[in-house]
Amino acid sequence: MIITGYYSLQEASLSVPYTIEDLKHWQKKVLAFLFARIGQSPCSLFTMYPYAQSIAYGMGSHKEGKFNSKKYLVSYLESFEYDDLRTLIETDEFYLGHTVLVAGHMTPQEIEALIVSWQNEIIRSGVEFFKMDCDGNCLCWYNSRLTEKSGTLFEW
Repeated sequence: MIITGYYSLQEASLSVPYTIEDLKHWQKKVLAFLFARIGQSPCSLFTMYPYAQSIAYGMGSHKEGKFNSKKYLVSYLESFEYDDLRTLIETDEFYLGHTVLVAGHMTPQEIEALIVSWQNEIIRSGVEFFKMDCDGNCLCWYNSRLTEKSGTLFEW
């Protein structure tokens, strides 16, 4: 079963067009939500077509590779501190959906699944991850491992 959560700036905002205060409020909600889910747990950052200054190079141990001529970068973190998570959320590469936050350490099979499905069918990868939409207005939670018995994780 594929469970996907979708949270948007429009739902969090009080006005349209959005103000700077709305955007700051949105970032705080995203930060609180992701920290509640990932917090001090092992996780990975996955970046397709990383550039030399990618934030993922400076976080945890990282591995670069190529699969089907597509360059990728994976950083493995044992835990995510609150300030590090805030730094990630404020970067363009996360905000625009180029870097995703994966729950747990990625296996080679999960890396391959994300690369193969990156352009069109990313939800079918089976990997639990968090990704901002390309406009930065929506946070998507793909392939959630929560069940109805898990209870409420976070009140949006």
